[in-house]
Amino acid sequence: MGEKGLAVFFVRSADWCPFCKGQLVDANRHLAGFRERGVSVVSVSVDEVAPIAAFAAEQHIGYTMLADPHGDINLSLGIRDPQYPVGSPAFGVPKPTLYILDRQGVIRLRYQEPTYRTRPNLDAVLQDIEAAGL
Repeated sequence: MGEKGLAVFFVRSADWCPFCKGQLVDANRHLAGFRERGVSVVSVSVDEVAPIAAFAAEQHIGYTMLADPHGDINLSLGIRDPQYPVGSPAFGVPKPTLYILDRQGVIRLRYQEPTYRTRPNLDAVLQDIEAAGL
Protein backbone atom coordinates (compact mmCIF):
# COMPACT_ATOMS: atom_id res chain seq x y z
CA MET A 1 0.00 0.00 0.00
CA GLY A 2 1.34 3.40 -0.91
CA GLU A 3 1.04 6.55 1.16
CA LYS A 4 -2.37 7.25 -0.40
CA GLY A 5 -3.39 3.94 -1.95
CA LEU A 6 -2.78 1.04 -4.27
CA ALA A 7 -3.34 0.33 -7.97
CA VAL A 8 -4.12 -3.35 -8.56
CA PHE A 9 -3.89 -4.58 -12.14
CA PHE A 10 -5.70 -7.90 -12.70
CA VAL A 11 -4.35 -9.49 -15.87
CA ARG A 12 -4.69 -12.82 -17.58
CA SER A 13 -1.02 -13.69 -17.99
CA ALA A 14 2.44 -12.18 -18.09
CA ASP A 15 3.51 -15.38 -19.84
CA TRP A 16 1.16 -15.89 -22.80
CA CYS A 17 -1.13 -12.83 -23.20
CA PRO A 18 0.42 -10.13 -25.44
CA PHE A 19 -2.20 -7.56 -24.39
CA CYS A 20 -1.43 -8.20 -20.72
CA LYS A 21 2.29 -7.95 -21.34
CA GLY A 22 1.77 -4.59 -23.00
CA GLN A 23 -0.33 -3.36 -20.10
CA LEU A 24 2.21 -4.54 -17.53
CA VAL A 25 5.01 -2.74 -19.36
CA ASP A 26 2.81 0.36 -19.66
CA ALA A 27 2.16 0.24 -15.90
CA ASN A 28 5.91 0.12 -15.39
CA ARG A 29 6.37 3.17 -17.68
CA HIS A 30 3.77 5.03 -15.59
CA LEU A 31 5.16 3.82 -12.26
CA ALA A 32 6.72 7.19 -11.39
CA GLY A 33 3.35 8.87 -11.99
CA PHE A 34 1.61 6.48 -9.61
CA ARG A 35 4.30 6.91 -6.99
CA GLU A 36 4.22 10.73 -7.30
CA ARG A 37 0.56 10.47 -6.35
CA GLY A 38 1.35 8.22 -3.37
CA VAL A 39 -0.09 5.13 -5.04
CA SER A 40 1.83 1.85 -5.12
CA VAL A 41 1.30 -0.64 -7.95
CA VAL A 42 0.84 -4.41 -7.99
CA SER A 43 -0.36 -6.85 -10.60
CA VAL A 44 -2.15 -10.16 -10.17
CA SER A 45 -2.14 -12.84 -12.87
CA VAL A 46 -3.04 -16.52 -13.13
CA ASP A 47 0.58 -17.41 -13.83
CA GLU A 48 2.82 -19.47 -11.62
CA VAL A 49 5.66 -17.59 -9.91
CA ALA A 50 8.44 -18.64 -12.33
CA PRO A 51 6.96 -17.05 -15.49
CA ILE A 52 6.10 -13.89 -13.56
CA ALA A 53 9.64 -13.65 -12.21
CA ALA A 54 11.09 -14.19 -15.69
CA PHE A 55 8.87 -11.48 -17.19
CA ALA A 56 9.65 -9.05 -14.36
CA ALA A 57 13.40 -9.57 -14.80
CA GLU A 58 13.26 -9.34 -18.61
CA GLN A 59 11.19 -6.15 -18.56
CA HIS A 60 12.83 -4.59 -15.46
CA ILE A 61 9.46 -4.30 -13.72
CA GLY A 62 9.67 -2.05 -10.68
CA TYR A 63 6.49 -3.10 -8.90
CA THR A 64 5.29 -6.29 -7.20
CA MET A 65 3.79 -8.97 -9.44
CA LEU A 66 1.61 -11.52 -7.64
CA ALA A 67 0.63 -15.06 -8.65
CA ASP A 68 -2.92 -16.40 -8.38
CA PRO A 69 -2.52 -19.55 -10.52
CA HIS A 70 -6.05 -20.87 -9.95
CA GLY A 71 -7.78 -17.50 -10.32
CA ASP A 72 -9.18 -17.69 -6.79
CA ILE A 73 -8.98 -13.92 -6.29
CA ASN A 74 -10.72 -13.30 -9.62
CA LEU A 75 -13.48 -15.72 -8.67
CA SER A 76 -13.96 -14.16 -5.22
CA LEU A 77 -14.12 -10.63 -6.68
CA GLY A 78 -16.49 -11.62 -9.48
CA ILE A 79 -14.14 -10.45 -12.22
CA ARG A 80 -13.57 -13.84 -13.86
CA ASP A 81 -13.98 -13.78 -17.63
CA PRO A 82 -17.14 -15.86 -18.15
CA GLN A 83 -16.22 -16.88 -21.71
CA TYR A 84 -14.08 -19.67 -20.25
CA PRO A 85 -16.16 -22.50 -18.73
CA VAL A 86 -15.21 -24.76 -15.85
CA GLY A 87 -12.64 -27.25 -17.15
CA SER A 88 -11.14 -24.82 -19.66
CA PRO A 89 -7.37 -24.22 -19.26
CA ALA A 90 -8.22 -20.51 -19.13
CA PHE A 91 -10.92 -20.87 -16.44
CA GLY A 92 -10.35 -18.28 -13.75
CA VAL A 93 -8.67 -15.62 -15.88
CA PRO A 94 -10.06 -12.16 -15.16
CA LYS A 95 -11.62 -9.59 -17.38
CA PRO A 96 -8.96 -6.87 -17.65
CA THR A 97 -9.59 -4.96 -14.42
CA LEU A 98 -7.82 -2.18 -12.58
CA TYR A 99 -8.79 -1.16 -9.04
CA ILE A 100 -7.49 1.94 -7.31
CA LEU A 101 -7.79 1.44 -3.55
CA ASP A 102 -7.46 4.07 -0.86
CA ARG A 103 -5.40 3.52 2.31
CA GLN A 104 -8.35 1.81 3.98
CA GLY A 105 -8.61 -0.71 1.12
CA VAL A 106 -11.81 0.80 -0.30
CA ILE A 107 -12.08 0.65 -4.09
CA ARG A 108 -12.20 4.31 -5.13
CA LEU A 109 -11.83 3.83 -8.89
CA ARG A 110 -12.61 0.79 -11.03
CA TYR A 111 -11.78 0.16 -14.65
CA GLN A 112 -12.96 -2.99 -16.38
CA GLU A 113 -12.56 -3.57 -20.06
CA PRO A 114 -15.18 -5.37 -22.17
CA THR A 115 -12.56 -7.38 -24.04
CA TYR A 116 -9.10 -8.72 -23.33
CA ARG A 117 -7.78 -6.64 -26.23
CA THR A 118 -8.37 -3.24 -24.60
CA ARG A 119 -6.84 -1.61 -21.51
CA PRO A 120 -7.41 1.74 -19.78
CA ASN A 121 -5.34 4.74 -20.74
CA LEU A 122 -3.00 5.18 -17.78
CA ASP A 123 -2.53 8.91 -18.34
CA ALA A 124 -6.30 9.26 -17.85
CA VAL A 125 -6.16 6.95 -14.81
CA LEU A 126 -3.51 9.16 -13.22
CA GLN A 127 -5.74 12.20 -13.82
CA ASP A 128 -8.67 10.33 -12.25
CA ILE A 129 -6.56 9.54 -9.19
CA GLU A 130 -5.84 13.24 -8.74
CA ALA A 131 -9.49 14.16 -9.26
CA ALA A 132 -10.56 11.53 -6.69
CA GLY A 133 -8.41 13.28 -4.11
CA LEU A 134 -6.25 10.30 -3.30
